[in-house]
Amino acid sequence: MVIRFSKPLSVAAVSLSLIWLPTDKAIAFSFTKIADTSDGFSNFGLLPAINDQGTVAFFAISDEGDSGYFTGDGGGITPIADTQGIFDQFGQFPGAAINNTGTVVFFASLDGGEQGIFTSRDGIITTIADSSNSFQEFGQLPGINDQDTVVFQASLDTEEQGIFSSSGGLITPIVDSSDVFSSFASAPTINNNNLVAFRGFLDTGGEGVFTSNDGLITKIADSQGIFDFFGSSPTSNGEGTVAFFASLNEGEKGI
Repeated sequence: MVIRFSKPLSVAAVSLSLIWLPTDKAIAFSFTKIADTSDGFSNFGLLPAINDQGTVAFFAISDEGDSGYFTGDGGGITPIADTQGIFDQFGQFPGAAINNTGTVVFFASLDGGEQGIFTSRDGIITTIADSSNSFQEFGQLPGINDQDTVVFQASLDTEEQGIFSSSGGLITPIVDSSDVFSSFASAPTINNNNLVAFRGFLDTGGEGVFTSNDGLITKIADSQGIFDFFGSSPTSNGEGTVAFFASLNEGEKGI
């Protein structure tokens, strides 16, 4: 495995200071209610997602105790997947992702005991990968881009771990624990250029934020310098700029 190092980060580039720019102009915001506890829900997940069309995917628990994923845009609520059917639960920290074509991707465990990564679009649920084959367990926060390419973290029956992508029914390993990495966080992301961003833990100790594109692993930042640890879900835009949460060695935290 070849790991390319990105440009060194200066302390100025990761300044955690908050600069307040005073202005006499009021900033107007408009708020749209997607769902609340008057819609038959008793509670909500903490990780909603939104696409460019304003459709929000969210996890919720109904007044009757069932749970599931839903979408809404302020004009109505659409069930995506819930525990009234084949699904048993949606993980400890449920959170779906939605792309600009309206495809929702999520982790779930089934009534029969298996678990996997699934997508839903136009009412059709598709299995991306599940534990009936070579996979054993899955990270609970998969990602998706506008080409419906899904990225997820999983462990194999061989006890190795990896980040995998799925497109058109074909599953492709992105990076695994057979080389310099020992494990991976559960929330990789993928942009529309198929750049995968992930948090990885190294065999030699420490951790970092990395990207992968066309088999080339690039280190964005690691705990060998000014950083102490990182958030589990780095993300990138179409230009390949990566954003991530981190804690500094001095104790400060920031993006």
